[in-house]
Parts: sequence; C-alpha cells; structure tokens
Amino acid sequence: MKSQTPSSLPKGRKPTGFSNPQLVAMRRDYFRRLAKAKLLNTPDTPAIEAYLKRLDEELARRKITIQDPELN
Repeated sequence: MKSQTPSSLPKGRKPTGFSNPQLVAMRRDYFRRLAKAKLLNTPDTPAIEAYLKRLDEELARRKITIQDPELN
C-alpha cells in the first residue's frame, strides 16, 4: 500500500478557499481525529496525518500561529 503524502492528495483535498477561522477550526478538529485514530489504531491514520500536514502548510503560508489554550 502506497503511503499518502500531501503532494499526492487530489487538488480538492488541499485546504484552500477557507477563511482563517475555518482553517484554525479544521486544524483543531483534524488534530483530535488524528489522536483518536492513533489510539484506536485505525487504517485511516496516514491520510489524516497527510491532511493535517497540508493544513499546517497552509496555515504557515498565511502566517497564522495557533497557541494552545492549555499552555496560557
């Protein structure tokens, strides 16, 4: 099975066309999904990791930083 990388994702799966608050909310949601997938050892973990990486790249491109509320 070929592992998915962010560049191999279809163009429709790339997080463009969203507002900044939507991207932040999506990033938090996908981070939770990834944690749950890793705990449950589900087969969709690599795809979630790839999309989360793409979200992080888009946030970095827009120069958006997310601060963890638990660290404040």
